[in-house]
Amino acid sequence: MSKTVLIALLGNQDLQLRKSAKTNLESANWFRPNNDGIHWIIDKKLKPNTSFLSISERIKEEYEDYQEYIYFALIQPILDADLKGVDEIIFCTSAQSPLHNQDCLHIADIAVRYYQEKGYTCQHQLFDCAPVDFSALVDFFTTVFNKIEGDKVCIAASGGTPDMRSAIHFAGLFRKYTYFSIHPYADPSERISKKTFERQEALVLRSIVKKMLDVYDYEGISKLPVSQQIKEFCKEGINRYNFTNLFGFSSSTYDVQAKIGLAALYENLKLCYTQGRYADVVGRIFRIEEAIGHLLYYQILEDENILTATKEIELTERNGRITTVSYFNVLENQNKKKQVSLEYFDSLFDSRGNRFLQFSSPPLKSGKNFWYFFCKSLSKYPTVTSFFEPINNNYPSNIKQNHLTELRNKSILGHGFEGVSKVEVDNLTDGFEKFIKELKQLLTDELNIPISEEFEQINEKILAIIDQ
Repeated sequence: MSKTVLIALLGNQDLQLRKSAKTNLESANWFRPNNDGIHWIIDKKLKPNTSFLSISERIKEEYEDYQEYIYFALIQPILDADLKGVDEIIFCTSAQSPLHNQDCLHIADIAVRYYQEKGYTCQHQLFDCAPVDFSALVDFFTTVFNKIEGDKVCIAASGGTPDMRSAIHFAGLFRKYTYFSIHPYADPSERISKKTFERQEALVLRSIVKKMLDVYDYEGISKLPVSQQIKEFCKEGINRYNFTNLFGFSSSTYDVQAKIGLAALYENLKLCYTQGRYADVVGRIFRIEEAIGHLLYYQILEDENILTATKEIELTERNGRITTVSYFNVLENQNKKKQVSLEYFDSLFDSRGNRFLQFSSPPLKSGKNFWYFFCKSLSKYPTVTSFFEPINNNYPSNIKQNHLTELRNKSILGHGFEGVSKVEVDNLTDGFEKFIKELKQLLTDELNIPISEEFEQINEKILAIIDQ
């Protein structure tokens, strides 16, 4: 069941006595007039044998004598005007170790008794640090807030030291609390102010979100106190990062799928570098080169009218029977790839179909490098093949001399457990910023792959909501 909790700060001016107490109490010399001229407060300057701490303790011990005169001027107006349905009051004040002459623990005891007699459920929470220790006070109020079970929390933030008031505001950020302040000398209509600090919270939140968007941390942003709409955009970004539900992907032909996938891979590569995930950067570059090779092979088959109307490939088996195979099957099955190569491109290979004639070193099963040598043998797509030559060290026969392959294979993206550093990535690409810019131009100009920068669009949408 929901409840309303009021957390009230107490300082050494919170306990006040009505004016009539001055003439009716024997201890009247303990008090001095408050600035409002209506109430009396404990005189903190009394000497030598009295102090605020000792006087407040006497008042607590002689509570019945003071009961009818007590008035909490920084709390009662809030209860009367705005919070008549309070279920619990928690008084917060100082009880240092050792006790200080101006500690207010006895005032807290008096407040609990006073408001319990008025029908409120009350307790106090005391801090043992100095009431000017901002950092410790923030920790204290954070602990208090974390224990509150009420759905609605309000703060009476007029009492105590300036550091207490600042700390309780700071600890309450993003908790959607309402803060009340009393201005006793203002006009009656302006005597009580109420704030939620939503604007200040929004500014802080925007700063945090902006920095997280700089590194595309959608999972982290979705854990912040942001709107459901922002969380939906974060989910969209996470899905795109993980290649989930790419638009038009599942129902498209291979070449359309490849172009959608390569555009997503390009954007994914940028994110990996920005997030400092350098092994993933190498893995993405490796996969992009491989995927481009697959796309070029498909386009060559289409240009040579080898693909049927259903985008399949006809193959002649040893018994003369004609069978068809899908392009996906050719990519996945090395034997089918070899069969297609020998039946339609036999002039490129030796009689057994194990090696390229023009390039004697690389075998037919040379992984992503096959597509490079295949296009080079046909003198096809020279701009594309030349783009990847530097990062592959011109495709040497010794695979350990291929910079990209070796860096990928030693990492967890390949066959090893070694790390990959930013320096290694920058050396591989001769400067990543230049490389990514040239890669985008290659995709758009040579392969007709539009790059829509989906993640940047998601970031702009989130910032637009934050700025509302």
